[in-house]
Amino acid sequence: MKGQEFLTENDSQYKPHLYLDMDGVQADFFDSWSRFAGVDDYKEIKDPEASIKELASQGPEKVYRFFRDLPTLRGGLRVIDWLQEHDIPYTILSAPLRYEHQASIMGKKEWLDQHHAGASESAIFASDKSKYATDSEGRPNVLIDDFGKNTVPWNDKGGIGIKHDPFDEGPTIKALEDIYLDKDEIDEASPNTLQGSFTPDLQYSKVWLLDEVQKILKKSKIKKLDTIYNLGSWYSNMGLFLVANKLGFDKLINVDIDKDTLSTGAKLLDKLGISDKVEHMNKDANTIDYRQLKSPGLVINTSTNDIDGDDWLDNIPQGTLVAMQGRHGTLEDFDKQYPLRKTYFLDEVELEDPETEYERFMKIGVK
Repeated sequence: MKGQEFLTENDSQYKPHLYLDMDGVQADFFDSWSRFAGVDDYKEIKDPEASIKELASQGPEKVYRFFRDLPTLRGGLRVIDWLQEHDIPYTILSAPLRYEHQASIMGKKEWLDQHHAGASESAIFASDKSKYATDSEGRPNVLIDDFGKNTVPWNDKGGIGIKHDPFDEGPTIKALEDIYLDKDEIDEASPNTLQGSFTPDLQYSKVWLLDEVQKILKKSKIKKLDTIYNLGSWYSNMGLFLVANKLGFDKLINVDIDKDTLSTGAKLLDKLGISDKVEHMNKDANTIDYRQLKSPGLVINTSTNDIDGDDWLDNIPQGTLVAMQGRHGTLEDFDKQYPLRKTYFLDEVELEDPETEYERFMKIGVK
């Protein structure tokens, strides 16, 4: 990325307009293309141009459905959430499929209507994105795109190109913070503190989850859980709510990659007198094998939007009760992203964090 010196003494309030790609950022084109081509990874396609022609040759209706039905990419949805939370305007800028422009554009617009409400109205579909690299006064615009062949020409034309990694949105958001926020805003937007873990919306979310879990356990005539894994535990304050809600358990295992927050959480739970029942595991949730899980057990993940990848879910033994929360995309997206063999509860609630109103999703069921 370049072009950071877009602010001048005479233009200190200027914020560049942002353009956001679709395929490879919000929509998982490459997974669907791989399946169409009959390979595990799109990089295995020997002749990409021939494959694109073959896709286009399927006819307008099939091309339309191909783009309409693309899966979502969670990293891109997180970027969108960040932009909306900070009131940063943006425009969708996506390239149509070569050899079948109109049908692909119609499918992309329908996809946006399903997953990104309101975005299709102003969306731009153009093969040459670089002509939008600057505004009418020659000032740089920003492009978020996963394709270097788009960000490099954008930079060359005087814009600010951010090459997005579909599987790690962190660098993209960091670049956006550098461009659009001052230091005070960055600090406020990241309340990674013990106090920040007790905001009213987060407290309500935990009570909501435990209330619904207790209803399910009561119907199943389960009076006490053996093992609870709490993934992305942060400051481990779920333990406080477990005790307050009188949800009995023999062992609570808090899992987080941040050893400092785990340490603070351990001191917090020690004051409750339950330290003998709690283990604090400094690991990536995706590497957990749940070897300590005994029936009846429960896996809690209220941090799905902060944990990249789904191995944490794939590794859970079948027959385990799972309770999850997140706040990206739609309830339908959330449901599809985390499939369970049997779903007991699926709903959403409107909440407000220190910065913005948002919808929080919850799904409880059996893996």
